[in-house]
Amino acid sequence: MIPFVRTGYEDFLPDLQKKWNQAYPYDTTDIFKKIVNKHTQKGRYYHNLSHLHSMLLLLDEYPEAIEHKKDVQLSIFFHDIIYDATKKGNEEKSARMAQKLLGEQYTQLIQQLILSTKKHQPLNDLHENAILLDLDLAILGGSLELYDAYRTAIRLEYQIYPNLIYHPGRKKVLQKFLERERLYFTDYFYKKYEQQARSNLNWELAYLDC
Repeated sequence: MIPFVRTGYEDFLPDLQKKWNQAYPYDTTDIFKKIVNKHTQKGRYYHNLSHLHSMLLLLDEYPEAIEHKKDVQLSIFFHDIIYDATKKGNEEKSARMAQKLLGEQYTQLIQQLILSTKKHQPLNDLHENAILLDLDLAILGGSLELYDAYRTAIRLEYQIYPNLIYHPGRKKVLQKFLERERLYFTDYFYKKYEQQARSNLNWELAYLDC
């Protein structure tokens, strides 16, 4: 299975609810509804429920044992619950909301996992952090057609900015990723997506230069 980009969610919502119930069987206050409402807000063309579902499906395919899998699952549900492309501090706000809603089930690991998505760098040496970051960036290693859909969705989230501003900023982000020794921290994702991801990033850089 490869990551996908789409805006409709009704067809996979039951599966998403099932995965939520497995990760957090304590929900008596409609937390899941809050997650759905936040991720279906206007302007979310990529950072939406489709992104969450894709990450969870990829997590199910991961071949190695994960000691703190529920923490990874909960971090997926909350890592983008606050998302505004025009503002900073989304990750910190998302972590605070996760803490508020999860209560006693909120752990230091969940906090670190969410905050690590700010710069896409692990904040600890645990395998769970490497997995979460690789899940979040798996889309970079999809087919060129899928990557182009992702690129378009990201551009729509930043549509408030003209190309004169957006293109230099986007190129800086892409170049920083390409300068890394590895885009993916786990061997599984590295072998599966690294080569295609680098090809896609270079393709977008060329596109931005047109």
